[in-house]
Amino acid sequence: MAAVSLITLGGIWAYRGPIVTHFVDRTLRERGVTASYTIDHIGLGTQRLTNVRIGDAQAPDLTAREVDLTIDIGFHGASLTAVHAKGVRANGRWTGERLTLGQVDKLLPADDGEPFSLPDIAVTLADASMRLDTPWGRVGLAVIGQGNVQRSFAGHVAVRAPILAQADCHVDAV
Repeated sequence: MAAVSLITLGGIWAYRGPIVTHFVDRTLRERGVTASYTIDHIGLGTQRLTNVRIGDAQAPDLTAREVDLTIDIGFHGASLTAVHAKGVRANGRWTGERLTLGQVDKLLPADDGEPFSLPDIAVTLADASMRLDTPWGRVGLAVIGQGNVQRSFAGHVAVRAPILAQADCHVDAV
């Protein structure tokens, strides 16, 4: 029995790349998300994806040079506990009422009517930036930081806007 278990685990380990690719591709397909990525490393708890691109290939909603995902497996299944991302570029739009990140929205939890709350995961961002189009003008954001986003994230944000305007009021070079 132990030998069969070891052979089974060895087979799963040997085919972990195709297994993870199938799982990720199926999830993206089920949610209607166009994406591409390269699996660089699959470990016991951490997976590294590189060249991540979500959305239209010519005008992606999000790209990331490198993303490490830490997944814990317990009695209740697998759960994402940490994300470490480098070289992230996102494009978003603030409508005046809500933020939209294009196809990235399809990967976020569905609105269940409960008040918004941040996820209970650790995040590290290095070299992350976002272009945010708003009714008042385009804003650029750059972020670095780390910590649990629900309770202990610490970092720095730089904001730049060439011009922000509404009605007769405008501000240059924010």
